Amino acid sequence: METTHLYPHDPEEPIEAFPPYSSSDECPKCHSHQIESRNHATKVGCVIGALAGIGVSIAGCMRGARVGSLLGGPVGAAVGGIAGAVLDALASSAAGCATGISVGQIIDRTLLHNNKCHHCGHTFNAY
Repeated sequence: METTHLYPHDPEEPIEAFPPYSSSDECPKCHSHQIESRNHATKVGCVIGALAGIGVSIAGCMRGARVGSLLGGPVGAAVGGIAGAVLDALASSAAGCATGISVGQIIDRTLLHNNKCHHCGHTFNAY
């Protein structure tokens, strides 16, 4: 009967061949270099920031519709609303996502145990 490995790869293989691992960090518990950065707060921050940006774009849609209605009546309101929504959604969600990533990285580095050892399962901060 063939045994299956508990780890994602053979321990004899070089870890450079496996992208999720960092060869510079090592686990403080078992000194393995099979370390993965989880970045949970960074991912959540990006999503929250993008959603906040989309919320701001809804306000941009209302502004575009008001300006369009002043300049071109109902057709202008529709075109202004759509243009305002698309442009504001792109710009606001990108800005919100970038802000969320920055805040998430700070949280990952300081508060959360961001690194996980795939050899022993220990989670820890590298900083």
